[in-house]
Amino acid sequence: MRIPNDGLVYVCDRANDRIQVFRKDGSFVKEFRVEPKTLQNGSVWDLVLSTDPQQRFIFMADGANNQIVTLLRDTGEVVTSWGRGGRTAAQFKWVHGIAVDSKGKLYTAEVGYGRRAQKFSRAIDAAGLPAGSCPGRSARGRPWRLNDMHKKDPGSWGGRGFFRTVGRGDRDRSSIALLRE
Repeated sequence: MRIPNDGLVYVCDRANDRIQVFRKDGSFVKEFRVEPKTLQNGSVWDLVLSTDPQQRFIFMADGANNQIVTLLRDTGEVVTSWGRGGRTAAQFKWVHGIAVDSKGKLYTAEVGYGRRAQKFSRAIDAAGLPAGSCPGRSARGRPWRLNDMHKKDPGSWGGRGFFRTVGRGDRDRSSIALLRE
C-alpha cells in the first residue's frame, strides 16, 4: 500500500492481478488490471511511486512474471516492463519488494530461491530519454529494446525500463556487489 502526495491510497491486490485506488475514507476510486493472465501467485506483489513532484509513474514488482512494470499513475497504462527470470544481475526470482530512495535509485528484494536485493539507477541518455529508447517513438520511449550488454558486463545493463544495475556481480556474488555504490 502506498499513499502519494494527492492523498489517494494505492493497494496491491496480488491474487486478482490489480492495483486498487481508494480515498482515505475507504471509498473506491478506480482499479488497474496488470498482467491479468498471470496464473501463479498473481502479478501485483508490491508497488512504489516515482519521485518526481507529480508522482506520474508506478513501479510495480511482478514476482510471478519476474519483472518490474512501469505504469502511468493516472490511467494505469503500462509504459514498459523489464526483467526476466534468472539469478544474475537484473534478473529476478520472485521479486517481492520494491522501493525508491530520494535520489531515484530503485531497490528490489527477492524471496524464496531469489534471496537477494538489487539496486538500480536511472538510465537516461544524452537527450534525456530512457536508455535504449527507439528513435521516432513517443517521449515515453515505448517500445524499448532490450540491451543484452548485461551478458558481457552486468554493470552496464540498460534494460527496457528506467533503470540499470549499479555495480558488478556474478552469479554467486551479485546480491552483495549490486548494493555497492
